[in-house]
Amino acid sequence: MKQGIVIVFLLFASVLSGCSGNKAAELYETAGFEEIQNNREHALKLYQEIIEKYPDSKYARKSEERISEIKKSDMRGRSCRFWSSIILKAETRKHSQQRSQREWNRPV
Repeated sequence: MKQGIVIVFLLFASVLSGCSGNKAAELYETAGFEEIQNNREHALKLYQEIIEKYPDSKYARKSEERISEIKKSDMRGRSCRFWSSIILKAETRKHSQQRSQREWNRPV
């Protein structure tokens, strides 16, 4: 009977230890998948969680790097979208002016 209880306890302990794993690594991997799926907001939250919960881990340093890269790429994307919209507005205005000029100069 005692041996059965000890065996059950050891099995339970081994299952629990197998489940604990490296949570920082798991979160980092999940954040990477979120990035791949273009879910940057969630990836940023996960990276931030790693930094807060596991500040001394190598994954905290890696998370800081990823956050920096995501923010840089977001800024580049915003910058590109901003400048694209400015150029598009200028082109639209130019074409509109040319069309008005043609219509104005059209013989009646």
